[in-house]
Order: sequence, then C-alpha cells, then structure tokens
Amino acid sequence: MRVLAALSGGVDSAVAAARVLDAGHDVVGVHMALTRNRAATRSGSRGCCSIEDASDARWAAEILGIPFYVWDLSEQFEERVVADFLAEYRAGRTPNPCVRCNERVKFDALLERALALGFDAVATGHYARLTGGAATGHPGRTAGLELRRAVDAAKDQSYVLAISGREGLSRALFPLGDAPSKAAVRAEAERRGLPVAAKPDSYDICFIADGDTRGFLTRSLGTSKGALVSPDGKILGTHSGYFGFTVGQRRGLGLTRPAPDGRPRYVIETRPATNEVVVGPAELLHRSAVDGQELVLLAEPNPLGEGAVGWSIESVLSDDVEGYGLTPDEIRWIEAWDDWVQRFRKYNPGARLPGFPIWADAWQTVEELEIQIDSGELDGTPRWKMGFLRKNAELFTANQSWCRAWVKRSGVKGFPPSRRKLEWQAQELGSLWDCLMHFRPSGLRAKAPTYVPALVAITQTSIVGPRRRRITPREAARLQGFPDSFSFSGQSDATTYKQLGNGVNVGTVWNILKMHCERDRSVLESTASGRRILAAVDGAPESPDGPVQALFTK
Repeated sequence: MRVLAALSGGVDSAVAAARVLDAGHDVVGVHMALTRNRAATRSGSRGCCSIEDASDARWAAEILGIPFYVWDLSEQFEERVVADFLAEYRAGRTPNPCVRCNERVKFDALLERALALGFDAVATGHYARLTGGAATGHPGRTAGLELRRAVDAAKDQSYVLAISGREGLSRALFPLGDAPSKAAVRAEAERRGLPVAAKPDSYDICFIADGDTRGFLTRSLGTSKGALVSPDGKILGTHSGYFGFTVGQRRGLGLTRPAPDGRPRYVIETRPATNEVVVGPAELLHRSAVDGQELVLLAEPNPLGEGAVGWSIESVLSDDVEGYGLTPDEIRWIEAWDDWVQRFRKYNPGARLPGFPIWADAWQTVEELEIQIDSGELDGTPRWKMGFLRKNAELFTANQSWCRAWVKRSGVKGFPPSRRKLEWQAQELGSLWDCLMHFRPSGLRAKAPTYVPALVAITQTSIVGPRRRRITPREAARLQGFPDSFSFSGQSDATTYKQLGNGVNVGTVWNILKMHCERDRSVLESTASGRRILAAVDGAPESPDGPVQALFTK
C-alpha cells in the first residue's frame, strides 16, 4: 500500500513510520504544521506538531530514507480546533481539543489530502489497536472494523480515535498499538538510530504553551464577575467568569469557608446565561441520562421493529407458569430491600443508588471503622473488601438515622448472611419488583430486565421480578438459543440449569472465531494449516443459525 506517515517530530510517530516501512509499504512522511506561534509552542516542550518541530521530523525521515514534506494546516487548526475550543467554553461546556484535532485535522484534513494524492492509508503514532480496513490489507473496507485499547493502558488513545468514524479508521494504521510501553518504543527508536529517542513527550493543550488554561480563556473571552451559588441559590462567593470552571472540579473554587457538613464541594453546573457557577456535594454529580450529539458508530446498529426499544426478556417468557414461584421468605427478603431502596431515594432526592454492594453487616460509622483499622482488627483484609467496607461506612455515616430504623424494622439481621447484601445494578428502575434478580451465595443482585440473565449455576437462577417467579428451564434454554423442540426430558431442573449455565452460545463462539481470524489473517496466511482455517471460515455461512437449526429439525 501507499502510506502517508504523519511525523510530528516526536518518537512515537517516527517509530510508527519505521514499522510501516518494515512491513513493506511505500511510505512518504509528512509533518503537519498546526501553529504559527513558534516561540510559544516551543516553550517547555509542551506543544506538538508546531512548525519548529518540522526539523526533528525531517531528520527522522532522512534516517528512514523516505520522502518528506511539511503541510501547513495552521489555518484549519485555528478554525476547527482553537475556535471550537473557545466556543464550547463560551457555551458552558468543557471540550477536549485533542479529540477535535484528531477528528477534524489529523484525520479529516490529513486523510482528505492523502486520498487526493493517491495514498491508500495514513499511519500515525497513536496508541490503539485496529483490525479490519487498511490494518488487515483492505483500505476503505469498513466491514469487520474493530478499534480496541492499546496494550499499554497508560498510553491508550483509542478514546480520541473512535470519533474518527468507520470511513476514516478504515484508512488508518496504528503500528504502536501492541507496544508494551513507551520505554520500549524509546528503546526501539534508539536501536534504529532515530535522533528523537530521548525527546520529551508533548503534553497539556498544545496551543496553550504555559499550561494555564484559565489564563488563556480569560485572555480570549475576557472577565465577567459572577456568583458562586449553592444548589438552592445561596451566594457562597464570586468568580471572574463561568468559563473558568469545569463540572466535577473540586480545587480552585475560591471559596473562603467549608461547607456546613465539612464535606468537599464540587462544581455541579455552570450557567452561561446568568454567569453563575453552582457548587455542591459529590452526589449531585450523579447522572441517570446523557444527552449527546453527532453520534459516531463503529458498527451498524441492529435494526429494530417499529416501536421497539431493544431486546427484552419478555420475548422468551411464557405465561401461566406454575411451580416456579418464590417462597414466603424470599418475598420477605426482596420486600425488605425494596423498602431500603425507596427510603434511600426519599432521603437522597436526585441521587443514584450506590453502585457498590450495599452490605448491611458492614454498616458502621467511618469513625468506628477507623478505630477497627487502627487496632489491627482488620489486618489481612483483602483490598477489595476494605474498599467495600469504607464505602459502606461512608454510606451509613451519611444516612445512619433512617438506616438504623430500617435495620430494626426489616429484621435484616435475622436474614441468612447471604441475604444481608444487595447489589443494585438496575440503573433507575423504580423497584426490585421491576428487576431481574439473582439469589447468589454472596447476596441479592438486581439488574435491569433488558439484560440477559446470568445462567451460571443453580444458586443463581434468575428471578423475573415483574412475574414474581423464577425463570423456567425452557426459558433459560431459549436464552441460549435452543428451539422449543429440543427436549430435556428425563433429567431434573437442577441438571438442566447446570448444563445451560455451563453452555456457550454457538453464535457467540462463531463470531469470536471470525473476529480472531480476521485479526490474525496475516499470520494465518503464512502457513498451510492457517490457510486451511481461513478457507473454512471464509467459505462458511455468514451466520450459524441456519445450520444449527437444521441439526435440530432433521
């Protein structure tokens, strides 16, 4: 393939270009000059892709023996990134300029020029893994495209690349996705004799040379005195511009006194219309829904019928089922925890239910927990359990009055140990009776009913809250893809649940196999046995549903 390698002047892009060259591609290097402010971007080595960095990029290209060009994209950068950055802050939002740059300059503008010049793909030094498209020798093919996190989680940049969309990613190469670390990349650069091996990383926002984002915004947008207010409108202090604050921010609020309860305060919202910044406790940052624009899909969504909202468990449930009801004790345990859910919402209006296990046996104040820790009583407690103990102590401390009343009223201390814990994974559902539930050895788990029930073991047989009963073996079989004609006669429900829990859906395995073969296609093509595997997979039907159904109907 003819590949255009973007050379920023740093070590990552230089090694990426070298790897593409090693792979046998026809490579041309290009440096994108994104700013005309030489002194500012050079100061402190904070910037990236400046005009001044072109000399480092040119030097790397000379060593690699590839043609090299500088493209002045400063105008596009100013219009598509910097102006957008200021506009978003002016609107009361916090933008990510790196995402915008990747979307609108490093891919849109770069790829547009590359395709016009006859290149098949572009290569960059981003840390992300990509299969399909150019990454597997088929530039422009979007089918089977898959973007994954880099091997080095500390350097992963897949989150800024996803917005580039299928068309752009199908023409992209990210040779550093499998690099174990930045240190390994630097070592490789040194072995290759690349002069940028020890060059410092660029960081912060490249067009804000001194790293002072608030100062940059003040210089660009001006100042305007406004009020810091509590959620109920009480004035707590002043500020010089709402755009200098970000939702979730804790430090630098300019408050002169702590909150009445002594807890830290965070920016909850900014109000451009009134130039107000609302601050409050952490629980007010919780969100049950997110509004989004300009959705980018890396795969086609499954088509839904008219009026459909997605898969529902109702599609596999039967009516008039007998013999799978709940016992009086089970109903009592569910009712007790449902009462706790309702009380939590009553005393914490607008807050989301805890995402961690609610562990009634661990309820004590933070002060009491610290005494236990200091005494050594909890020495040897696993880290994961200590984390839950702390979260439960914080929960209890903030809600101890009504929690103590609930413990006494519900009789939870008299429940079996496995019924004294609730794991709420049901998002914003109103009640446990709206959920799918599992009685597990470690506690009661509640999920939204659009989730596929876990078919794991007898002890975790799903309970359908709206039906107030257990799921039947036949319904569990439907969830695994078995037709109703398949017989489980002659064996107990316990055996059937166990078989279904240990089973793996054929369609799932099939698609995993295809994705692995596509990812490793170049490796498989290098051996005779690998080529036979590819031939079998490529020649197989698109979906296994038909052949599998045929096995049961013959």
